[in-house]
Parts: sequence; C-alpha cells; structure tokens
Amino acid sequence: MSRPGAPEPDRLDSGSAAGSPPSASDDSLHHGREVHHQLRRDVVRYLPAVFLPRLAGIITVPIFTRLFPPDVMGTYILVLANVTALGSAFLSGFGAALLRFLPEREGDPEERSRLATTLFALSAAAVLAVVLVGGAVLLVTGRTAKPFGRLMILGLLLFAFTGALQLALMALRSQRQVGRYTTIQLVSGYGGLGVGLVLVLVFHTGIEALLIGSILAALAGIGLAWRPAMQGRALGPRHFSAGLARELLGFSFFISVGNAAYWLLSLSDRWLLRIFRGAGDVGLYGVSYDVTSKTIMLFVTAFGLALQPLSIAAWEARGREATEEFLASSTRTYLLIMLPATVGLGLLANTLVALLAAPAYRPGAIVVPFVAAAMFLYGLLDIAGRGLTLNKRPDLEARNFLIAGGVSLGLNFLLVPRFGILAAAFVTALGYLTLLLLHAASVRRHVRWRFPWLTLLKSGAACLAMSVVVVAVRDALVHAPRGIDVVAAVASGAATYGAAVMALGELSPTRAWHALTSALRPT
Repeated sequence: MSRPGAPEPDRLDSGSAAGSPPSASDDSLHHGREVHHQLRRDVVRYLPAVFLPRLAGIITVPIFTRLFPPDVMGTYILVLANVTALGSAFLSGFGAALLRFLPEREGDPEERSRLATTLFALSAAAVLAVVLVGGAVLLVTGRTAKPFGRLMILGLLLFAFTGALQLALMALRSQRQVGRYTTIQLVSGYGGLGVGLVLVLVFHTGIEALLIGSILAALAGIGLAWRPAMQGRALGPRHFSAGLARELLGFSFFISVGNAAYWLLSLSDRWLLRIFRGAGDVGLYGVSYDVTSKTIMLFVTAFGLALQPLSIAAWEARGREATEEFLASSTRTYLLIMLPATVGLGLLANTLVALLAAPAYRPGAIVVPFVAAAMFLYGLLDIAGRGLTLNKRPDLEARNFLIAGGVSLGLNFLLVPRFGILAAAFVTALGYLTLLLLHAASVRRHVRWRFPWLTLLKSGAACLAMSVVVVAVRDALVHAPRGIDVVAAVASGAATYGAAVMALGELSPTRAWHALTSALRPT
C-alpha cells in the first residue's frame, strides 16, 4: 500500500509485447536507474565538501598531538563533544524538518516564507535559551576559572553560530545546490583551521585558538550562505505561523530526542572516560577515534548527504515501490565500497596511528577497528532509517535511539572503569549494531528495506582475499620509510578486492566503468 497522498507506484509488467508503448515496468526501471545515477553524481559532488575538511583534520593530527599533551587535547575534545551534543539535542530536529517539509512547499512562495520564518524563529529561541542557561551554569559553578569552563564559553558561541550555518546549508541541500554547499563547507572548515593554526603557531596562544578560528569561520560561512539559502523566501513577523510552529515542533521534537540519545550512544563515552580514567585517556581515545571517523566517514557522510534529498524526491514523485528499489540498490553500492574500507582500516590501525600521531598517543590505536565498524554500521542504519523519516515517524527513530543509547550508557558504566578505552570503543560498535537492528525492525511496516545479503557475502569473501594481501604487504614493508607501507598496502588491497569482486560476479568491468563515468558526468 502506498503512503496516503502519494502517487501510486508504477506496476511491474514484464509481459509487454515488442513494439508496444513503454510499460510501467520500463518507465520504473528507467527512473530507478536515473535516480541511482543522480545518487552517484551527488556523492561525487559532495565528496570535496566532506573530504577536504576531514583531510585537514587528519593531517593536523601530527601538529596538534605534538603541540598539546593528551590531557589538554582531552579537555578540548570534551568541549567539542558538548557542542555536538547541544546541536544534536536542540537544533538538529529543525534542520531535519526543513529538509522534510520544504519539498512540499516548493511551488508556493508564501508557504516557503512561512516555513523559513517559523523555523528560524524557533531555532533562534532555542539557541538563545541554551547559551543563556549554559553560561549561567558555568558562572554559578565557578567553572569559568578552570580550563574546561573557559573553553566551554567559546563552545557555547560555536554552538550558536554553527547552528545558524547548518540551517542555511540545509536549505541549500534541499535545493540540491551541491556546488555552493561544498564551497561554503570548505571555506568554513579550512578557514577555521587556518585561523586557529595561525593563532597557535604565530601568536603562541593556547588550544582555545582552535575554537576561536571555528567561530570566525562559521560567521564567514553564514555570510556566504544566507542570501542563496533565503532566495525566494522572505523573513518577517507576518510570516510566522503558530499552527506551523506546532507542526514543526511535533516533528522536530522526536528528531531532537533521538539525536540527544545519539549523544549517549556516540559521545558519552568521553565523559565517562574523563570521570573514571582521566583527561589523558580522553585524549588517547579521542585522537584515534577522530582519525578513524574522519577517514571512514568521508564516503559515509557524502553518501548520506546525497541519499536524503533523493529519497524524499523519489517518495514524493514515485511512491513507495520506487523508493524501496532505490534504497535496495543504494545499500548494495554502500556495501561494495564501505565494507573493504572498514576492514582495511582495521588492519592498518597501528600503522596509521603511528604515522599520524605523536608517540604518546599511539596506545589509542587499539580502538580503531571497533570505531571503524561503528561508522560502517552508522551508514547502514542511516539507509534503514529513511523509511521512518519518509513516513514522518521520528517518534520511532527517537525510541530506537533512546534504547540503543541507554544500552551503551549502561555498558560503559560497567566496563569503562575496568577496561578503559577498549571498552568504550567496543560498546560504541555494539550500540550502533543495536540501533541498526531496531531501525530494521521498525521500518518494516512503512518501507521494506530489501537488504542485499548476497552482495554482503561476496563482498565479505573479497575482503578476506584483500586482508591476506594487505597484511603481507604491511609486514613486508615494516622497515620502509613512513607512509610507504600504508600507500602500498592500500593500493594492493584495493586492486585485490576489485579483482575478487569481479571474479565473484558481483560487479563486471563494464558496469564498474559505467558507474564511474556516470558519477563523473556533469549534470
């Protein structure tokens, strides 16, 4: 049954005669291929916005880990975790509401203005409340006299400005203005890093300079994004709608609750490490976690950025059946690319951390395989959860996040005091697996997620062959100059995996070439 109000999906009919008019099956197949080509093209176009800032984060690890000891880095990482948690809990729901409700209002300028005005008013109220309450708590508790409190004041400002920037960027995403979105992401990412490094290296300021640089870059990003994001939309009191505000709050509330629970799942381990093991362990864990996540999330994030608006467009234009086909083929593409990347990163964990981080941080490499697995699962659960978002069931998403977050928090309390960073990483991966299973179970009644088990089996077999080659090359080049072993292992592993996947019949050279050329083809 199709979602009420959505167009009936085209019915498959394989028995049309030659020479007859194109059947619904032919039309659906053509549309499915075109949407999937759009997905590949958008992933490639989003990659610079995702790749370059994360690349900067990776290549600055040798600098930061040599400038700041683990306990100082641990405090900085805690502040960034708080900024992320605040953004998830208080603003992410509004961004999701903008992306979900805007396509329904694209043809009506008045409705677009009502949506923009109402959303930005709600967001501004949330930001003001958080900054005032957070600042008051820091002042009353006297934490402003301590390093964490001083950094957290800057963190509250960063939360406010990055929140406004992300809403503007969400509007650009909904319009598929990928090029402008990418440019602004690069400016804000590299600009903040550049200003922070200048303050640290030239003016010899402390680690707070990194937060100051990020704040200034967010302001510059807002200046660049605001006009194109607001094109065709007017802001003003007369456009504010109390009824729409209630509808948006009803939708965004559960998104925000779910994302707050996501904080329990992905970020609370840093606070528990700080409480039970000290800021030094937070630094060890945070650096290896960031190296892993910034590496593996390159494609995961670009994939998610492209998938979300295209899945909404497929749902609105073609209905449930076409959307199910799109999600199934997207899952297959994701598995073929991300499973070998996850396995390879785990195999090269010690080599990679030794290459990038100062010697004091190298014990943290033990968490890399678990964090890589967690990020891989995150990408899968994002695909699985599309059906809940499309059916406007954020309540189910929130429930699943709360369950998984609660499980993770409880296990961290039990295991982190004794086993430290290894327990935190293991529980993170287990939490994401729990969430994936909950999402897959919840989405069944709304959108059928046809998981490509055969692709998983063949890709897993190819990863086994790849692992043998990667380990052999890594061990053979253990005394080679730094970086040579990583490059050689990655290149030989990729070649082995590609050959194995083709030998197993999962991907032909022709299809691989066609996918590559269609992804790179200008739109």
